[in-house]
Amino acid sequence: MEFPAVGYRNNTDGALNNPGTNGNYWSSTQNSSSDAYEMYFNSSSVNTNNPNRKNGLSVRCVRQEFTTLILTQPL
Repeated sequence: MEFPAVGYRNNTDGALNNPGTNGNYWSSTQNSSSDAYEMYFNSSSVNTNNPNRKNGLSVRCVRQEFTTLILTQPL
């Protein structure tokens, strides 16, 4: 799966920040009424943060794999 380094749109002035060097992607998890989690990366690291939801970050659907819990004894 690819995550292009498209940067993000700043909510203050509308500028496109870090295109071609950073990738900023929203998580589906909100952190507060004004913030949500993001995954961001550049050529040397991958991290998470919780910027203001007014920023324009990219969205990428990612399939979540589920595993099955196998019980060895009855509940």
